[in-house]
Amino acid sequence: MASDNQYTFVQLCNATGCTLIYTGQIDWHGGIGPAPYPQSIANGEQGWFLHVRSASQPGSEGAVCYRGVDVNRTEFIWIVYWINPFNSQNKVFAVVLPSSSNVDWDRIRQEIAGTDSTNGDFTGYFTHASIDIDGNFPTAKAVVTKNANN
Repeated sequence: MASDNQYTFVQLCNATGCTLIYTGQIDWHGGIGPAPYPQSIANGEQGWFLHVRSASQPGSEGAVCYRGVDVNRTEFIWIVYWINPFNSQNKVFAVVLPSSSNVDWDRIRQEIAGTDSTNGDFTGYFTHASIDIDGNFPTAKAVVTKNANN
């Protein structure tokens, strides 16, 4: 649940075998805190950022997108979406898609609104996300990894 002092701490973990490059984000409620989104996340590394509510709107809600290219030249995008709403349960969702996919932020937002799913995969990759279900200052964690048999 939200209050006047509200933020979401987002931790991103990369286990894909390649470097992930930041390609964009959207903020529905709130915005990036004092440090920018990580511009790249090397394999085996983590990136963090703080997403804070705005003065005019309660809640922290946004999504971020990263692009990767593996050693087989397979390109993919990784999207992590979180919502820390006022007086409701916090949610996070992560998905891996082919890089040819157009990022339709509104569609992603609509899909998460009706689900509790936190996992998604694309051939060769798997992602998982979790968030503190309740509270004004949740930590959202998302990891993307290459499947063991690839």
